[in-house]
Amino acid sequence: MGYGFIKQYGFAKQQGLTLIELLVSMFITSIIFAGVINTFLTTKQSYLFDAEVSYMQENARFAVDTIARDLRQAGYSGGCNMNGANVANAVDISTSQADFLKTTAVEGFQLADHPDEYKDDVWAMVSSPDSMIIRYSSDVNNITVTSHNAASAEIDVTSTGDLEAGSIFMLAHINCSQIGIAAAYEISTGKVDHSKGSGVDSSSTNCSKHMGGHFNCSVACDSDGNCPGAPNSSAYTYPPGSGVYEFVSKAYYIGTSSADDAVPALFVKKLDSDGDVSIAEELVSGVEDFQILYGVDTQALSADGKVNRYLTSANITQDVADAGSGWIGWDRVLSVRLQLVARSRDPVLQQTTSQTPIAGGVTYNDKYMRQLITTTVQLRNAALAANI
Repeated sequence: MGYGFIKQYGFAKQQGLTLIELLVSMFITSIIFAGVINTFLTTKQSYLFDAEVSYMQENARFAVDTIARDLRQAGYSGGCNMNGANVANAVDISTSQADFLKTTAVEGFQLADHPDEYKDDVWAMVSSPDSMIIRYSSDVNNITVTSHNAASAEIDVTSTGDLEAGSIFMLAHINCSQIGIAAAYEISTGKVDHSKGSGVDSSSTNCSKHMGGHFNCSVACDSDGNCPGAPNSSAYTYPPGSGVYEFVSKAYYIGTSSADDAVPALFVKKLDSDGDVSIAEELVSGVEDFQILYGVDTQALSADGKVNRYLTSANITQDVADAGSGWIGWDRVLSVRLQLVARSRDPVLQQTTSQTPIAGGVTYNDKYMRQLITTTVQLRNAALAANI
């Protein structure tokens, strides 16, 4: 009987990787990780980009809506056309609020012409943005005259609303023939006193107690508040039914954000309840440039309510248009074209990029993202027919 021999073959246990196997595995792993990291970075960049776009759009929308809301009220004076009425502006315009106390619906400024009340606050790191003051009267308190004693400078009213001593207010005749502007010397129950002088705890001052005729404090008034150089500036009585309105004056400009001195922001300053110019209020950050054009009715002699030219503030040098100015004045502005440049918070572009958002405007060379927003707003109250 033969015997067979069976040879058993076993496989030795693997003790490690060869150098080649290790290099191959590391190469494959690095490819996988490179893909993961690239995907992460791309997603993060896309997220940051979308977040900055949303930031710019939301801020620009808020800025435009806020300014446009005031522009639509600009020039409101109780339903009257201020350009067609006698206006007695008895507020002393030589005070620190002078630029806020004028009677034109809007007034624009640029470069070195910004008013002293906020000139030092204007953003100047890259651009030279415009600024603008908007003025109107507010009837939210619905104050109506029941009687007026011109000699004692006291107005009896249905209520005093939010008026305080020093508040600047507008008094409009029921038939719109006469408008008066003054600082409240004193407020008591159902009564507004517009005497000459400063109100209680107020820096607002009247040069006259008279509320009739067509004058302002650039006309010399005597110690009794009489203004002999102004027509019909003697005591004037407003009949029952006339309206009392809070005088609103707001300045919009671009300044440096209080949160980061490298970020621009839209600010507003306004007349507060005691007639002083308020502390600057930061409305929204990321608004870097603010350029404004004004639509002017240049029809000779009598305005026809149609815009003939769009001009910068530098081209409008008078409050009241006349032949010498080519019938260009702030009283002839019928619309405002706003151009705002919104800027991202962080430099999110991949490389330094040259941008000129506003045609002929400032050119930026950096990695910030920018967006230009343009809108035109009609000054509805400026288009009112002249008073009869």
